[in-house]
Amino acid sequence: MIDLSFLSIPVILVVITYNAMWVIYSFASLLPRPIRNPRYPTPPPLFNPKVTILIPARNEEEVIVKQVREAIAQTYTNLELIVIAHNCTDRTYELAKQEVERLGLKHAKVIDYKTDEAGKALALNKGVEESTGDIICVLDAGSKMEYDYIEKAVKHFEKGCAALQGKIVGENPEFNFLTKMQDVEFRVFFNIFCKGRYNLGMSAGIGGTGVMIHRKVLEEVGGWRNVLIEDYDIFLRISEKYRVVYAPECVVYDEKVVTWSSLIRQRSRWLKGHLDLILEKPLVRNPFDLLYLYNISFIIALWISLFLGSSLIITALLFGKPVIFFHAMPFKAFAALSSFYPVTFYIGMREDYPPSESANYVLKYALPFYFFSFHWYIAFLESFGVKSWAHTKTKHYGYDVMTRE
Repeated sequence: MIDLSFLSIPVILVVITYNAMWVIYSFASLLPRPIRNPRYPTPPPLFNPKVTILIPARNEEEVIVKQVREAIAQTYTNLELIVIAHNCTDRTYELAKQEVERLGLKHAKVIDYKTDEAGKALALNKGVEESTGDIICVLDAGSKMEYDYIEKAVKHFEKGCAALQGKIVGENPEFNFLTKMQDVEFRVFFNIFCKGRYNLGMSAGIGGTGVMIHRKVLEEVGGWRNVLIEDYDIFLRISEKYRVVYAPECVVYDEKVVTWSSLIRQRSRWLKGHLDLILEKPLVRNPFDLLYLYNISFIIALWISLFLGSSLIITALLFGKPVIFFHAMPFKAFAALSSFYPVTFYIGMREDYPPSESANYVLKYALPFYFFSFHWYIAFLESFGVKSWAHTKTKHYGYDVMTRE
């Protein structure tokens, strides 16, 4: 009998640890107010600051005109807009420039930026070089801020805020099943993970769009590095010293990908980026941040579980009896962990919907969302083939919220 417990026991520990983490964040998200954490310093308060909106764009001719128009439609007026058309081979630069001129925007600039390398971070750093704002706001092509997003966000910087992340929700959730699941995914993530962490006195996460960073803090950490997940990388560096604020009242709508191939390509870049950062062994002191960094271990654990279960069945069929052995998770422990899933799902939805509608979401989408999450297995395998940022770029089409036009 071959004992494979040296594989199964770590898997059990990883699964329990990450499930416990989500349970902690779930209930922490219900706290009435965030816990103050005196260990984080605050940068100088900013009053009536100039906010620079950076839009990095690579071949975004389908959405760039709408993007420029919507970006400046803010109740806050002390704005500067910079569009960085990075290595574009379409009409992104021309269309953006025409729209800026048509609207007569005095505090706007469109840059035709060419580099040998690809990477969103390169465009962002170029935008910062050309900017004069006290606060840098990153807005992805295919994203739209609520009209009062910046006005609400600036109030946090008036109190001494280093960086802020708003809530990202889907702009096109009704387009198809895939976009609906991504909308659910992001709502649960931000309502539980970001809010739960922030309520516990930690930094919230940083997403790729809707993030606002104090210029002095951005300069202190050296700007963005040209890695596959530049948003998570800068989160690690900022949160080692400052607390990233989560502001759910600031909402940004993000166009979700509409095909499985695009989804796998996008997620494979995220996972490869995590693997790259792990190999760099960054300085991370907070144990919860370490769990966040090594969350790819959960996917690896599930692959090992699949391997162990399949091996047990196959060898039993081949030899007529079990020839391998491993310790499995006790059924009661598995049942206990499984019981928290609908509760966590409900808590995530409860932030955005009334109780009855949240319960309906659980009944309607909890099981489909569970199976939707299996795409991470495939993305993990695909991640080993990711070579550069350019080959995994997300394409935006400019779909409206409820149409297929």
